Amino acid sequence: MVNTITDGHLAILYISGASTAMVTEPTTQSGGNKTYTITAAAHRVMDPTATQTLNWSAGPTGTTITKNRLAGAVYSSADEGAHTLTITGSYLPMAAMLYARDFSMSIKPKVVDTTTINCASPPAYETKQRSLSELTGTIGAFFTPEAAATFTPAITEYFYKSLSASTVFALKFYVSANYELLAWVTVDTEAIKATINNVLDETVSFRGVADADGRVVSQL
Repeated sequence: MVNTITDGHLAILYISGASTAMVTEPTTQSGGNKTYTITAAAHRVMDPTATQTLNWSAGPTGTTITKNRLAGAVYSSADEGAHTLTITGSYLPMAAMLYARDFSMSIKPKVVDTTTINCASPPAYETKQRSLSELTGTIGAFFTPEAAATFTPAITEYFYKSLSASTVFALKFYVSANYELLAWVTVDTEAIKATINNVLDETVSFRGVADADGRVVSQL
């Protein structure tokens, strides 16, 4: 069996637009009637902080109900059978980011030293354990001060406003129908570079932020 390596230029970077209301948005069941996903793919990225009301036809049966705002999904701990679910709240429309040229994202746990003192039997090696995790990354783009595609304001203004107002937006890295990575992020730095023999370019660094349900990243 030969594995196909994906070319970088086939990937697409998406960022979110303004929060948009949705009322009794229908969902589709899957996963043994334990997963409900918003049927309209364009409405699946739910606002990270707004109230998202779950409207069950009956039940729910499950004692634990979990929302995944990045995936537009609701998970029940039990088989919900024929129960239907609609969601009232708001979503973020996603649009492809034009002029992006490189992208990186890393998820790194902090490793702390837990070695203890023992004079009678001193340890031969350090002991460590994972603590909190951190999501960080960068976006490289060609400088675009003019409005581009579906974005208002323009890309450069979009990141500047996120930086100055500390706003949170959704970032989606699409590789194929079998792999998408989504995260809630906020801009930490924005740098614009000009050289005499090159085009203007822009580098944005970001970090992950938890939504109202405590989720930062989701892989689909």
